[in-house]
Amino acid sequence: MSSKLYEDKDFTDFYLCAGDGKIAVHKNFLVAHSDVFKAMLSGPWKEAEEGKVNMEGVTINVLERLKSYMYKGDVFFDDDEEIQTLLLLARYYLIEDLQKQCIRILAETVKPEKLFSLIEFACQHQIPELPFAMLQMTQDSVVNEAFSIKSSAEF
Repeated sequence: MSSKLYEDKDFTDFYLCAGDGKIAVHKNFLVAHSDVFKAMLSGPWKEAEEGKVNMEGVTINVLERLKSYMYKGDVFFDDDEEIQTLLLLARYYLIEDLQKQCIRILAETVKPEKLFSLIEFACQHQIPELPFAMLQMTQDSVVNEAFSIKSSAEF
């Protein structure tokens, strides 16, 4: 059922806007997943009046990922930056299950050359759950190779 609604364009009643486009959605899906959206859409906020929310620092691809999660429960991505941006959106809009899924995906798929930058990302955005998940899920071989890469880069 949600797949049909995912494709629906005729009865959507809200837009998620990025710098490079917008995505049509149903308010009910936003409200069902986020108390932030619930407050935004039920109060005297400009987003409720205008029927859209402008999301800074995201692309249309990331908004498609957010919509897919809300309608179908899918979490998919093309690159690490997309999943990191999706994680930041999930934190901002308090979508806890999406946060957990993004953290799990990042921790399970981290490559040795990205390990330290992912830890920096977690520190910069105050996401302590991410390094803890990485400690639990990252294979020793990935960590050892990351240290090897870092050591050779310092010389």
